[in-house]
Amino acid sequence: MAPVKGTITLSGAPLTTGIVLLESAESGFSAYASLDADGKFLIKNVPIGDYGVAVSPPEPPAPGTTAAPRDEASSFSLFVVPSKYQSISTSGFTAVVSRDSPNVLTFNLE
Repeated sequence: MAPVKGTITLSGAPLTTGIVLLESAESGFSAYASLDADGKFLIKNVPIGDYGVAVSPPEPPAPGTTAAPRDEASSFSLFVVPSKYQSISTSGFTAVVSRDSPNVLTFNLE
């Protein structure tokens, strides 16, 4: 197991909201993490291996709850994750998680 951290950008600027998903076709293991205000994420305890990566907008608030206030820039990012990046099969993003590397990922969505 190893931690995986990274940064997601959209046209070179940090994607301030969203979810990063790692999924192994071999083992079926999957894990996800939310992006922070700098477009960074951390997933702890990922098994060593090869992964497909997808990025999706954050989940909407649960019915009957109120969403946290957002500034205009972060609200915009709810709608700008291009659909091709929202699926492991179409994103084109992959990652190799290794015991012997820092496992730092950087992906730019265009």
